[in-house]
Amino acid sequence: MPTSPLHIPAINYKGRPFDDVTDFGRQTWELIQNDVRTACKDGTVCLKLERLYSVDLPASETATVTECGFVKISPVAGTKVDRDSPLTIVGLGPCLGGTPGEGSPPETPPPDGSPPASPSPDGAPPEDSVSVSPPSIAPVP
Repeated sequence: MPTSPLHIPAINYKGRPFDDVTDFGRQTWELIQNDVRTACKDGTVCLKLERLYSVDLPASETATVTECGFVKISPVAGTKVDRDSPLTIVGLGPCLGGTPGEGSPPETPPPDGSPPASPSPDGAPPEDSVSVSPPSIAPVP
């Protein structure tokens, strides 16, 4: 198994989310891991990959990224590092949607077992509650 230092591979998925929530983000993360495996030459991800989303990146670095996604890696490609060194994947974001440019969170149902909203003493729903009807039944006006 190789133990010598390696060069950071060129990784560039400009604008693609690399989150662990969406399918598109997970696919990009797998591509990043594969790039590192190739550079490690032993079939392992021999660097400590870290995700970092930030909204405070310079405009010069984010010019081609619409709302969220991959911007750069740190250290830069070609840098010689030891195995198990950190490699930070930096993106504009966080990305909360499933494709580049989607910046809003996906709609998710409440977790199972969540208590239903209690009605007010007069039987009307609380003011901050939201009434949702099943898809096959039209809501009552």
